[in-house]
Amino acid sequence: FGFSTFYLLSVFFYLRQYSSLFKDWGYNSTQFIYLIYWIYVILLFLLSLGLFTRFLTIICFCLHLAWINTGSGLMYGVDVFTQMAFFYLIFMPAGSYFSLDVALNLIQKKSTSLSAGIARKIVQIQLLLVYTSSGIEKGLGIQWWNGEAMWRSLMLPSFKQYDMSWLSNYPALLYISGWIVVLTEILYPILMLTPKIRVA
Repeated sequence: FGFSTFYLLSVFFYLRQYSSLFKDWGYNSTQFIYLIYWIYVILLFLLSLGLFTRFLTIICFCLHLAWINTGSGLMYGVDVFTQMAFFYLIFMPAGSYFSLDVALNLIQKKSTSLSAGIARKIVQIQLLLVYTSSGIEKGLGIQWWNGEAMWRSLMLPSFKQYDMSWLSNYPALLYISGWIVVLTEILYPILMLTPKIRVA
C-alpha cells in the first residue's frame, strides 16, 4: 500500500506537466520552474520561523516531492532524507513550543509532549537502521576501503565544489576518510545509544 501510494503521489507531483497551465500568464517552462523554486524557498523560510507550521509542512512536502520527480540533480540520498523529514514533520507537534505560531497565539504552547517523544524515537530507530545498513553495504565493497568513493565524491563534476586534485598526492587521506565513514556508520547504533556521546 505504501509503495503504491508513493507511486501515485510521484505521478501527480511532476512539475513539467503543470508548466503548460502557466503559459497563458506569460511564463515559459524555465520561468515556471524558477517561480516554483522561489515559492518553495520562501515557504521553507516561513516554515523555519514556525508560521502555519503544519500547513506549510504539507505544502513543502508536496513541492519537494515534485522537485525529486522533476529534476535529476538530487543525488546521494539527501533528497530522500529531506522527504522523510517533511513526512515526519507533518505528524510531529512541530512549532508547538518555539515558533511564530505560539508567539501569535495561533496554537497553544506545549513544553512537554508525548507525541514528540514517540516521533523522536521513531526517527532515531530509522536513522539507526539506515546508517547501519548503509555502513555494512559500504563495507562490503572495495571503493570505500581504497579511497575511490571519497575521490569520486570530491572530484565528479556533479559533486565538485573545490579543486581537491591535490589529494592524489596524499592517497592515505582518502583511505582513512573512507574508513572513518564506514566505521562511523557501522558503529552508529553504539554511538547513538551512548548518552555521553549523542547530543539529544
